Amino acid sequence: MKYLSIIVFSLLVAAAPARADYRSEYKQYADAFNAGDIERALKHGEAAWRDAETELGDNATTAILALNFANVVSPYSPARALEAYERALAITKMGIGSLDAFELELRTAETRLTLDIENRDLGVALENLLQAGEQQTSPPTLAMALGWKTFAIHQSQRRRIEKANDAAELAIKYASALEPREPRLLAETLVLGATLKLALPYRREEDIIQMVTYVDSSFELFPPQSSIDTFDPLLARAMQLRATAGALAASDELKPFISRGKDTHLPTGENLEEAYERAMAHSSVEDQVTWTEGHAPYCRNSVVWAERKAPSYPRRASQREYIGAVLIGYDLSETGVARKIILADAEQAGFGEAAAKSMDEWKLMHAVPPECRRNLLIIFTFTIKQT
Repeated sequence: MKYLSIIVFSLLVAAAPARADYRSEYKQYADAFNAGDIERALKHGEAAWRDAETELGDNATTAILALNFANVVSPYSPARALEAYERALAITKMGIGSLDAFELELRTAETRLTLDIENRDLGVALENLLQAGEQQTSPPTLAMALGWKTFAIHQSQRRRIEKANDAAELAIKYASALEPREPRLLAETLVLGATLKLALPYRREEDIIQMVTYVDSSFELFPPQSSIDTFDPLLARAMQLRATAGALAASDELKPFISRGKDTHLPTGENLEEAYERAMAHSSVEDQVTWTEGHAPYCRNSVVWAERKAPSYPRRASQREYIGAVLIGYDLSETGVARKIILADAEQAGFGEAAAKSMDEWKLMHAVPPECRRNLLIIFTFTIKQT
């Protein structure tokens, strides 16, 4: 949608007076946007819209520039985006221009709910619009994908997990079908969908395998990572979920069903056993992430531990059953762990800290080559049962 706004605006302003300041601001915005300079794009995108308000007032170009700015600023400041969406909608409802009023209503309602995610009335308003959108036969839109994603988060916040799960599946459906592709949005919906599959109160084997397929599908959508210090939190969450699914598969909760996997089919056509075989390609942490400066092939087997102390988890954890995972990034010294960062912690407080603390006493069997010591990852999985 943001790409469409740029094209339409270019057509409209081609005949606009050369003296208009909003045109120069828009050009600077477009140059920054195409260069990937978001900070400059936001600055000049807003300036172009504000200048158009002063120079043109209620005008089709003003609406387009407001929409353009709203789409770009929305992930960073929903409050600023809401003002711009509301303005574009107001102009469009006057019968000015050719923007889609329904799409603008969706984006406005979705942004309002984002700003007050637990508000029941705002949730109902967005759901009504989304249900109306389901009756349309137009191609999948960004507004529908974002709307179902935000509604899923809203329902999960209100502990309506089954309804949140259904909404997340619709968000994935729309995000998967968008043209041009929106990799970040698709990754967000897939990780959200996997999280909600895990949160279902009555998990079936199909739910866990669908969780695995969502997470596996998300890995390719992330750009290469440069350091554990700047590691993408969403990718860390996806890797944590993947490890949690593995722990579930090995637990008593899922074992009884795996033997019946040949009779259980997923939407992909795979049966349960086939899905697990495919997922094993991503069972290693090293296969789930790419780096801007990757390790040499020999690095993978260069880390051998002489001493590796198991974590001592919080006493309160033993008071309830829990299955989960922790992702930690670390660098090595000559003899052991030089530093570590908890990239994704378990929901229960204390697991990540306990896992990281245990690494203080790990000792290497032999020194690791210097080029293999940085940006390493390790997953801790745990299954705690009441006895």
